[in-house]
Amino acid sequence: MLSFLSFREINLTYLYSIFGAVAPMGFVFGALSGSLFAEYLWWPWTFWTYGIAAFFLGFFALLVIPHEVGCQLPNRPSFDWQGAISGIAGLVLINVAWNEAPISGWSSPHVYFLLIIGLLIIGFFFYVERKVKDPLLPMSVLDGATGFVLTCVGTGWGSFGVWLFYTSRFIMEVRGHTALSFTAQFSPAVLTGILAAGLTGFMLTHTPVSFTMMVSMCAFFIGQLIGGFAPAGQVYWGMTFISIVVMPFGMDMSFPAATVILSNSMPREHQGLAASLVNTFVNYFIATALGIAGTVEAYSTPVQDTPELALKGIRSGFYTSMGLSGCAVVVGMVYFIKTYRKEGWKIMAH
Repeated sequence: MLSFLSFREINLTYLYSIFGAVAPMGFVFGALSGSLFAEYLWWPWTFWTYGIAAFFLGFFALLVIPHEVGCQLPNRPSFDWQGAISGIAGLVLINVAWNEAPISGWSSPHVYFLLIIGLLIIGFFFYVERKVKDPLLPMSVLDGATGFVLTCVGTGWGSFGVWLFYTSRFIMEVRGHTALSFTAQFSPAVLTGILAAGLTGFMLTHTPVSFTMMVSMCAFFIGQLIGGFAPAGQVYWGMTFISIVVMPFGMDMSFPAATVILSNSMPREHQGLAASLVNTFVNYFIATALGIAGTVEAYSTPVQDTPELALKGIRSGFYTSMGLSGCAVVVGMVYFIKTYRKEGWKIMAH
């Protein structure tokens, strides 16, 4: 599947790795500023300052990013308004349904009504994409490789979002640490994120990219397995620290690997979709998986009026993330075996 890549394209693999490395940094520094606002000022300032920073970053991007990047196509395609509106509406309704379910329960009519309407609109979205001249998501790109990769990305990153949420609850609610202490405990992710990014750049040029994807899914699963079974009274360095150290390898390996695989499996005119599609799946499945885990927690432990029951509810969330990451490992292994049997140990040219 992987074709010969030029020197410029190989450099892009390192750029993707650097892009992944800044994610743990951004989380830790963002958590630090949020913790400081929450403990010493007023917590809404966290969101206000982030909004102000995002505004100036957007303005700065207009000045820095070359305009020519968006002007290389002689015939620009028209914008798919039908696909954009129906796709966004369907995804939002499905996500709202899953995240409303832990609060209202699936027996509430508005919850399953939103889910049904969302699924119908997504069905309409796929119908539209087959009919319009310039589709937002060409159906031709959704082949077997794309399905395997997006399934890995969705389940792997979805499990990561659940692990992150329930680890924060475990540290602060069960172990009684402050938000600043929580941030300090996650600080090793900055260093391991950089290490993982460097390792990813090496692996993408010395091992099959499907192997890198499989390893990243294993990192997600191992990190959650260790963190999810950490005893409440255990010292931080016992299992929680190891879990936090391992998880960035899943993050920083999966995003570049998925982007490279999708870029090489798509026609040249659609390769720009790769990173966008991966990023969409990352963020959407993080949000949706949290709703799934919240539903599991709400139904397994509806009452959490004691520390023991609260811990039981948090464990159910961890079990959900383990199930999702376990699914990601299976899909990643199947994809690697499939590509290995077809191509052998084919390594990206470097």
